[in-house]
Amino acid sequence: MSVGPERRPVGRKSSDLVGCAHRPDSPATIDAGQRARRAQRVRWNQAVFTGLLALLLSTGWVANHFVALMAPISDRQNLSAATLDAIFGIYALGLLPALLIGGCASDALGRQSVALAGSTTALAGTVAMLLSQQAYVLLVGRLIVGIGVGLSISSCTAWASDLKGPAGAATAGAVLLGGFAVGPFAAGVIALAGGPGIRVSFGIAAAIVVVAMVIAVVAVHRAE
Repeated sequence: MSVGPERRPVGRKSSDLVGCAHRPDSPATIDAGQRARRAQRVRWNQAVFTGLLALLLSTGWVANHFVALMAPISDRQNLSAATLDAIFGIYALGLLPALLIGGCASDALGRQSVALAGSTTALAGTVAMLLSQQAYVLLVGRLIVGIGVGLSISSCTAWASDLKGPAGAATAGAVLLGGFAVGPFAAGVIALAGGPGIRVSFGIAAAIVVVAMVIAVVAVHRAE
């Protein structure tokens, strides 16, 4: 009985089996790429979140540091109690409307745009009071700061919620409160230097806002 030539089993070569896992379109490679992109998005979102927290910290600072400066400014400028009360209260006149429209404005124009507009507005009011502590300048400056703070708070809080949900909004609120607390404390210490301390306090508040805006803009730009 004759025996024919031996047939070899037909199948993939061992080199094909080894190389399969390294093909660009293999499931393992695709999954690794998706994980890398997802991790990168998480890092950029965290950077943007840090930027908006910086905005909120500076907002709280610039909003409340004036409280510690009221007494030395009053002594220096010989302001009456009624004038000082008006300067303090006019802040709320700008704050409340801005809080109400800030969220809607950020829905229409974007969170970043309204947040930066608010910080810029607060910065403008602070710089005005840095340059002059006359009563009318303080009145206008505090009104402008109130408008800027309202826009910044409403847009940044909504922005934090977009990025991190309720936990993000809670963190944003805590950071804002931190700014509210630290600003007056630092301003009070600085104001102990007398007249120069008042200007230094306004200057530091303005510088903190500028730094926070730069951090936020860089973070958003890199995330895009």
